[in-house]
Amino acid sequence: MIFLGDMTLLKYDITVEDTGETFVCHENEFILNAMLRRGNGPISHGCCGGGCGVCKMRIVSGLVFIEKRMSAEHITREERENGIALLCCVKPRSDIVLTRVTTTHELQRANPLTAINGGALKL
Repeated sequence: MIFLGDMTLLKYDITVEDTGETFVCHENEFILNAMLRRGNGPISHGCCGGGCGVCKMRIVSGLVFIEKRMSAEHITREERENGIALLCCVKPRSDIVLTRVTTTHELQRANPLTAINGGALKL
């Protein structure tokens, strides 16, 4: 715990299941910011405001508070219901376990010949 005057900030452990990496995130900090604070993260990031979808990950276990609006273009209702969130928009309320979600951005970066055609991935 960190004490700031009369306020106590809780700290939570965030674990990335795919890599085994663990870092600390304060209850008032966006998970992406905590990841960046420690030097770099196991994921890419873009706008840091919920509009690009690059920091999309699945929350395997734990509780988060969604503080910023996540663009419906990047997070569907079904994805949200299945634990997928943008890390730039959520703050922890417990220890968290995350796992990577392959995004369209990563697929395009991995294969520059990939084109998006009407929402379908075409190789």
